[in-house]
Amino acid sequence: YLGPPHRDVKVPEFALSAAHLRTRPELIARYLIKFIFPEDVLVRSNVYGGVRRGIQALDHNKISVLREHLLECFPWMKLEEDGSNWKVCVGAINSTIRKF
Repeated sequence: YLGPPHRDVKVPEFALSAAHLRTRPELIARYLIKFIFPEDVLVRSNVYGGVRRGIQALDHNKISVLREHLLECFPWMKLEEDGSNWKVCVGAINSTIRKF
């Protein structure tokens, strides 16, 4: 699990280990997003969605668990919901999704 089990965000152990070889939160986020969501969800979504363009928002619980995990790994960074480092992560996740 990524985060507490009651949040029900499952990520394979090998993926968590591989993710933590990366040195920046946006690199970890880009890697883990592929294990948190199936590809068919990613191709029609982004982190916050875009109603006008018909893009759905990714599940808020799962995104929050990812952000909280990154905050635990990088407590000195601004990874709160409106933090500058989290915004970089959101951009990296959305960029990764566009490549599907």
